[in-house]
Amino acid sequence: MQRLLIEILLDTSLDGMTTFAEIEHRALFRSEREVLFDCGALFNVTFVEYDWFSEIWNVKMVAVPKTSFSEHPYHSIVRETFIQNHSAIVAFGISMAHGFGKKDEAIRYFDQMLSAYSSDHIDIPDVLQQRAILHEKNGEHALAFRDYGQALDIRGERVRENLLGMASLHSNIGILYMATSDFQASLKSHRAALSIFEQLYGTEEDHVTKAKANKNIGLTYQCDSMSSKALEYLTRAQITYERILPEKHLLAIELLGHIRTVHEATNNFTLAIELFRRPLDWS
Repeated sequence: MQRLLIEILLDTSLDGMTTFAEIEHRALFRSEREVLFDCGALFNVTFVEYDWFSEIWNVKMVAVPKTSFSEHPYHSIVRETFIQNHSAIVAFGISMAHGFGKKDEAIRYFDQMLSAYSSDHIDIPDVLQQRAILHEKNGEHALAFRDYGQALDIRGERVRENLLGMASLHSNIGILYMATSDFQASLKSHRAALSIFEQLYGTEEDHVTKAKANKNIGLTYQCDSMSSKALEYLTRAQITYERILPEKHLLAIELLGHIRTVHEATNNFTLAIELFRRPLDWS
């Protein structure tokens, strides 16, 4: 454990500067004149030096507008995964679990949120869903089903404003049913998700969420050893990916692997080898 002293320079005259608040009147020690920065604030580190006499790291940073940097694709993926469609306080728990590998701490964090929030708080179904995902990863299927079910009931009561959330829950539940070999229940959940996506994006329009739902249906049939039905739905997903995604997109490459596995299971090794070589040719 080492000591660290950070000095932050903030120019409030710049446009697009991160949101901040002086919270001296709420701090325990008012002489500290505490300042709270918004989630996602950006800082440019200008100085780092270790003071051997005081045994402390001195760091100087300058707060910069969010428009100062173009977002790296990796950061975009992290933002979409952890933050988009979630409140900042839920996103913190998601980052804790999936970004830093602290699943048990995140479960306790979500437990505290559920005990502190009122039953009608807007974040309750999202918190339940995120806790269910962690229970599922821990192999605690009964707890995962419980939380998924409660979240789905709450979102169902809030109807159209939560259609995307309901579709996401149906997908999660379908994957969980598939993991427990209840393939009929899994298909029912994935079809419910697909139905919602079709309500949102239309039955004829291509959309990546609809393709993912078709992929999940295909994978369920594959696990149930129904290869022809698996290929039918995986091919639907592939056609959509080919229309809307770049050829070398990770989702498209992953899907080729699933289709190849089905061909291997049906002893169609010629096609399986062709699909194996295709991503290699891209590289």
